[in-house]
Amino acid sequence: MKNDVSAATVRYAKTIITAILITALNDQVTCTFPCYGVRPHRPEKPLGIISSEQFDGHYHARRMLTRTPGRNRL
Repeated sequence: MKNDVSAATVRYAKTIITAILITALNDQVTCTFPCYGVRPHRPEKPLGIISSEQFDGHYHARRMLTRTPGRNRL
């Protein structure tokens, strides 16, 4: 089954359904709230493989950010 619905459409539909069910809960038509804890599915991002040069660049940049000044070293 192909899913051609955008994320914005899913969010909008969930908002409408949630509003209806909150009204039913407040009017004591139902005693539970079935939308509690429901999260829309998010597709996983594909993981990319970085080169050793990219890794070295990120590693050295991170080391520069986490370095403490000389007077605070033990």
